[in-house]
Amino acid sequence: MSFLRPSPPRAMPPVRPRTVRSPSPRRSGVLPTLLSLALLATPGALEARAWIAPADTTTASPPPPSTDVVVMSVYPHGDHLHARSLKRVTNRDGYDNQPSFLDEDRLLFSSAGEGGATDILRYSTWDEVTDAVTRTPESEYSPRLMPAGDAVSVVRVEMNGVSQHLVRYPLDGGPAERLLPELDDIGYYAWVDERRVALFRLGDPPSLHIADITTGEVEEVVQGIGPVLQSVPGETAVSFVRPDDQGDGWVIHLWDGTTGETQELSRTPGPEPDHVWLSSATLLAIHDGVVYRQVAEAPDGWHPVLEDLRDVFGQITRLAVSPSGTRWAVVVDHGAGLENGTGLEDGPGGDGSRDPEALTPLRLTLLHTNDEHSQLLPFPLADHDPDGGGSAVGGFARLASAVEAVRDETRAREHPVILVSAGDFLGGTPFAWLGLLGMAPELEVMAELGYDAVTLGNHEFDWGPELLARYLTQAGYPNAQGAVGGREDEALPALVASNLSMPQGHSLARSGVHRTTLIELDNGLRVGILGLLGRNAASLAPLMTPVALEAPETAARRAVDELRGDGAHLIIALSHSGEPEDLALAAAVEGIDLVVGGHFHTPLAAPLREGDTWIVQAGSSLRYLGRVELLVHPGRDEGRVEVVNAEEGVPFLTPLDSSIPASDAVAERIRLFGDSLNAFLARYTDGVAQDFRDPALFAHRTLGRGPVLSETALGNFVADAMRAAAGEATGEAVDFAFQANGVLRSDLVPAVGDRNRGAVTVLDLATVSGLGAGPDGTPGYPIISARLTGEEIHRILEISTLVPQLRGNSHFLQVSGLRYEVDPSRAILFTLPVRGTPIPSFRAVRRAWQVHPDGTETEIPRDHTLFHVATDHHVASFLPQVGELAPRLRIELKDAHGRPIVHLDDAVIRRDGREVKVWEALLRYAATLPVVDGHPTLPEAYHGPEGRIVERAGLPVVPLTSLALLLAAVGVTGTAVMRRRRR
Repeated sequence: MSFLRPSPPRAMPPVRPRTVRSPSPRRSGVLPTLLSLALLATPGALEARAWIAPADTTTASPPPPSTDVVVMSVYPHGDHLHARSLKRVTNRDGYDNQPSFLDEDRLLFSSAGEGGATDILRYSTWDEVTDAVTRTPESEYSPRLMPAGDAVSVVRVEMNGVSQHLVRYPLDGGPAERLLPELDDIGYYAWVDERRVALFRLGDPPSLHIADITTGEVEEVVQGIGPVLQSVPGETAVSFVRPDDQGDGWVIHLWDGTTGETQELSRTPGPEPDHVWLSSATLLAIHDGVVYRQVAEAPDGWHPVLEDLRDVFGQITRLAVSPSGTRWAVVVDHGAGLENGTGLEDGPGGDGSRDPEALTPLRLTLLHTNDEHSQLLPFPLADHDPDGGGSAVGGFARLASAVEAVRDETRAREHPVILVSAGDFLGGTPFAWLGLLGMAPELEVMAELGYDAVTLGNHEFDWGPELLARYLTQAGYPNAQGAVGGREDEALPALVASNLSMPQGHSLARSGVHRTTLIELDNGLRVGILGLLGRNAASLAPLMTPVALEAPETAARRAVDELRGDGAHLIIALSHSGEPEDLALAAAVEGIDLVVGGHFHTPLAAPLREGDTWIVQAGSSLRYLGRVELLVHPGRDEGRVEVVNAEEGVPFLTPLDSSIPASDAVAERIRLFGDSLNAFLARYTDGVAQDFRDPALFAHRTLGRGPVLSETALGNFVADAMRAAAGEATGEAVDFAFQANGVLRSDLVPAVGDRNRGAVTVLDLATVSGLGAGPDGTPGYPIISARLTGEEIHRILEISTLVPQLRGNSHFLQVSGLRYEVDPSRAILFTLPVRGTPIPSFRAVRRAWQVHPDGTETEIPRDHTLFHVATDHHVASFLPQVGELAPRLRIELKDAHGRPIVHLDDAVIRRDGREVKVWEALLRYAATLPVVDGHPTLPEAYHGPEGRIVERAGLPVVPLTSLALLLAAVGVTGTAVMRRRRR
């Protein structure tokens, strides 16, 4: 729920605040008059501290006070918040003030230099480096990241000391720009959206104006406001303050940028006007060194949530929060407390009563999943009986019941439970498509289940970082993340990604992704969590740019040090990397107690161990719930963490089969998402698919994705469907079709139970190849149509043989319309020593034939004859890249006239203006299959490989090369001998 009236619809779950009461604020009686605000011309003099009325209006403004900026991590601790890892960003006799966050790791602040001018500095909490954003003879104040994310806005006091302008400074160091050059009386501001800004304009009295930076239009909203303006996160709204009726306090008001209306919200808890938004539903304010919180459902009550800071600094002013709300910055008087940046190690109240050292050993039950891949429902769906029974496995409703059963079991023993995911929660079934349609079913359901933390896998980047950021916003990030904002139920899990770097200003950097998180449990145990994306996983995320990958080992060491500094007793790495990289990580980085792995879909029935680090993984698609019973000894250096599953008879994996009942509440939420999916399917396919539960075809056996690096029956089926769909949509015969193994995401598994024996539902068939999105942003990779020469067809087959040997099975191509003989052992001529660079032979494919509809074959010539081919957009973008590395494998997509296709999007096949998708091709092709017993049924031709790709060994390339070199040497020697004889 938001403070805005009426509350707009949001993807985030509703806030459930505790009952709070307003404190009795101190009445200072020294609140300034509005006239004094107008006379204090520079923003630096308008700090929310002790307010004084000017005795003589002709006297120059006093110099700004000596203040320091302090940054900290903030974590929930019962009903309160807990500050840790406090660090002085500045520590000098001078003005350092007005902090604001660029993202989770970087903040801006105003700093007065020795020459008297105030500049904007930027500080990184990650590497503790400070650099300058501005270095000018003028003075800049009130730095804020602009909504577009590419620049910082400031109030600049010009050299005359009177004029104050709103100025834009690009983050890349470009020239400054006055945004509203006609206005020279701007004291404070807050952004409404990319176009509009709210202004505190100096005057008698000061007034609130809304200005459009694109048109220059300015509109007055109200007069008599105080010196605080704040943007409401996730909304087109700003808050401001006005004096209360008694004149000794402030009332917070809201201006709604959608309606243009203002509304009164609440008095501040004390005489200070400063406040800040933790989310659109949560306000924070400072009074007498204490941070108070108020939530939307209790707009008349403030509750003290952070009192630790008063014990360290006395008074604090100027609170700023990061996008996720877990990192804060405050302003303190220079010299007040905290000499060396040490954290607060005890719980709220500082009495150490919850100190884990006195409570050792401590118990924890860790529940974990990974690679959920949008598997909201059990698989195969046709074997799922909602009333119980059936052989289908998985599904979030079963997971919910299994998790709740563990919580019930451990609650009696007062064992805390945390639930985490190692990433790839997206990128599987068509439920993932709803993320492109304004929803976020996976994270919303995970919030309902009470996940505490998740990391990002490669499939979270299937749509690119921009669409991932939009998906996270749809889920409610960053505002609804964790319990810092006062949420008790359905708080979204913390998003941790320790080795991913987002460019400053990128939308993903503002989506609540942070480096680490610390969970403080009721028994006093502090669990630090970091998140890693592995090298192999990152290599399978071609759309991840401009997000950069840092070496996992480097990022992990830094994260471990940070979490230990925050007081973590147990450190868990959520690693989407696969077991080989997890083992290497554990060997290289000290201090990681447990790795929750993912990416390779391995169900580890027993943990792996490397040194003191345990490694677990729970398969994929919610087939299992992983469970680790931990005994933690915070005071020990050796044997600090024990895994006690064996002693307690608790399995590491629990199958999520029909023996586990489904949660009715979660099942109902999934049903609503299913209704949305059905509406999309019916609309996009023109009614070919009406309900994802309906059978799309019947089959007598499973079509698997294996074996690797070879022809498969499933690959044949998909490639044939693509060739048929391309031919039908273009009205032209298509000679060949190619599809990569990597985009075949699921086996085609028919039901085995009597209830629906042989059925394959629309959902499960579309899941086979439903990844990605098209250029138009709709779900699924589209099919493209292009021409290639006979020579290029041979090159594609060489690529399909060579690249998978170097990069894995996902790059192997399934084919339709052709047959070829290949010797994979001939793909690589030899590998260069030292560097290990493979040298291709370009001679692995021996012969290739076109297979005509009547079954006859003709050899594909290695010349410039054009052939009509179909593949998907993803594969078409990859194939030409190989030629950049190996020019002899160069491929150039061409149109029907043989002209190069410059823009790949132009090759996308469309029907009635809509992209023809691979998943759609499967559904339409299934409808054309032979009808048996009234159902379209998979013919026997697809029961196994057809011999389209035939491995046939020949004389190895290296011996041939050696023989050629030997013959050449013999020839040279023979010639020399003959010459000698002639002499």
